[in-house]
Amino acid sequence: MSKQSTGVPPRGGSKARPRPSNRGGGNRRPPKRRPSRSQGRFYGLLVALVVAIIAVVAVLVVTSTGSTSKSGNPHQPAANYFFNGVKAFGGLGPEHVPTELGPALASPNANLERDTTSSIVDGVQCNAGEKLTYHHHIHLSIFINGKPYSVPLGIGMVPPALVENTSSGPFAVGSNTCLFWLHVHAQDGIVHIESPSVRTFLLGQVFGIWNVTLSPTQIGSYTGNVTAYVNGQLWNDDPTQIPLNEHTDIALNLGTPAANPPAIDWSGTGL
Repeated sequence: MSKQSTGVPPRGGSKARPRPSNRGGGNRRPPKRRPSRSQGRFYGLLVALVVAIIAVVAVLVVTSTGSTSKSGNPHQPAANYFFNGVKAFGGLGPEHVPTELGPALASPNANLERDTTSSIVDGVQCNAGEKLTYHHHIHLSIFINGKPYSVPLGIGMVPPALVENTSSGPFAVGSNTCLFWLHVHAQDGIVHIESPSVRTFLLGQVFGIWNVTLSPTQIGSYTGNVTAYVNGQLWNDDPTQIPLNEHTDIALNLGTPAANPPAIDWSGTGL
């Protein structure tokens, strides 16, 4: 009589494979754990924070370099400056300073011809070459009844000035005869002070060399009340006595309204 199967394997039959063990230095890796929702949120916030920091840094860099400036120049807020509805300064000239756009107040060395190297005007000499023992620069702008007038290139250079045309505009390199210690190379209002000795020069000496009248009641051929700003501050004395210290910014006004343009940022000019 046959035995009925009970479904239980007989003894000595096949055995189930033993599960691997890490005992004895096995190489089995623990199963990977999926990050929890809280960890996912943490990593998401961390990424967002990094992106935000990068964006802030980018904005600061753009602001500091001025790459979005309407003037197109990171160092010159005066570029493309309007006053009283009129554009007074344009783009950068050959000295990396905004050009002055108004008509010239007067021609360079107006009505005054000098032909010897011994010429002296208001204590300022005219020499064959530049004297660079004492060398610095100031910026001068002029407004008559709210309208801009430019300081022409060639002031302080015995005419005719030697002018070169650059990609940024004309530049007066000098004179075949002589140039004064105070002179102007470009139509940007920059006056070069180049002297063989250290001394204090005054704005009145620039106008003396230019042969243009300057007083508390007159600029050139225009008469009225003269208002001057020096480095943005109102000057209450005779404008001829304004000292030409290094990087002084001077705005002369006759009549109203009186302009006080943005100062020149000298850091980008090399002057």
